[in-house]
Amino acid sequence: MLVFLPFLRYNGNVERGFIMLTFSPITVSDRAEFYPLIEKADRPGCEVSFANLITWMAAYGGAARFGDYLLVQCNDGYLYPTGSGDLGAVIDALREDAAAHGRKLKLYGVTQDECKTLAARYPDAFTFTLSRDAFDYLYPVSQLAWLKGKKLQSKRNHCNHFEAAYDYRTASMTAADVAACRAFCEAWYAERPDEDFTGERRAISFVFDHFDELGMVGLLLYANGELAAFTMGNRQNCRVFDVNYEKACNHVDGAYSMINREFARKIEQEYPEVELLNREDDMGLEGLRQAKLSYHPQILEKYVAVWKKD
Repeated sequence: MLVFLPFLRYNGNVERGFIMLTFSPITVSDRAEFYPLIEKADRPGCEVSFANLITWMAAYGGAARFGDYLLVQCNDGYLYPTGSGDLGAVIDALREDAAAHGRKLKLYGVTQDECKTLAARYPDAFTFTLSRDAFDYLYPVSQLAWLKGKKLQSKRNHCNHFEAAYDYRTASMTAADVAACRAFCEAWYAERPDEDFTGERRAISFVFDHFDELGMVGLLLYANGELAAFTMGNRQNCRVFDVNYEKACNHVDGAYSMINREFARKIEQEYPEVELLNREDDMGLEGLRQAKLSYHPQILEKYVAVWKKD
C-alpha cells in the first residue's frame, strides 16, 4: 500500500517517529510502477532487472517503494536502493528497518561506483566485501553480434562450422512458442539428473507463464528443422539488456555460439539504443565462469556493504 505525506511517498507506516517499511511480494502488475524507477536509475546489475526481481522474489523476500526508490529485501539485508532522489533518507529508512529486526544494515549488489557514493556520504560507516560469485558479465552488443578480432576467432569458428553443418534458421520467440520451449527445457534438465535446477525451473516457468506481460524478448534457433536452442531476456534500461535464459542442445555443435551471436544481432537491430548485454553472473560455477570469460567481458564487480557504526 502507498501512503502519501508532503514531499514523501513510501510504503509503510509511521511508528514512534520512524518510517516502518512494509515489504510485499512483487506482482506482474507492479511492472507498470517499478519499471520506470529501474529504467531511470540506470543501474547495470542484473539483480534489478524486473524479470529477475519477480521470478526470484521467493529468495529476495519482498519489495517496497520509498519515494522514487524501489527497495528489495535480500537474504539478511537488502539490495542496494534502485531509484533517484535523496539517498540519505532511503539509507536511514533501511537502517531503521534493519534495527527493527535486530541487525545492522547490509546491502547486496553494490557496484564500485556505489561503494564510492556510500563511502563519500558516510565516511568510515560501511565495510565493503567483494562478492566474486555475484560479478556480472557485460558485453558491448556489437562485440557479441560480430565477434571481431583475434580474441574471438574461436567463437567465429564455432559459428562458421555450425553454418556449414546445418540447414538453419532463426525466428523471434513469441508466447505461441512457449509450449515448445517448455518441452525443450524439460529435455535439457532430464539430461542433467545430478544437478539441482529447482530454483531455475520455477523461475523460467513463471517467465513462460507471463512472457508478454514481462516484456520478454526471445529468439529460437532451428537446425535441420529441429529446435536446437532458444534464449530470452528483457530490456533492463535504455543502455542494458538482460539475457535471462539460454538453452541449447549439447549434441548440436556450435548451437550455443550461434544463439548467442544471433540474439546479439537481433538486439542490435531492434534496440539500437542498447549498448550492453548483461549475461548475468556465474553463480560460482567454474565451467560457466570460464565460458563467460571466454567472450572477454567487461566485469561488473559487486560488493556487500555493511553498516559498522553504532
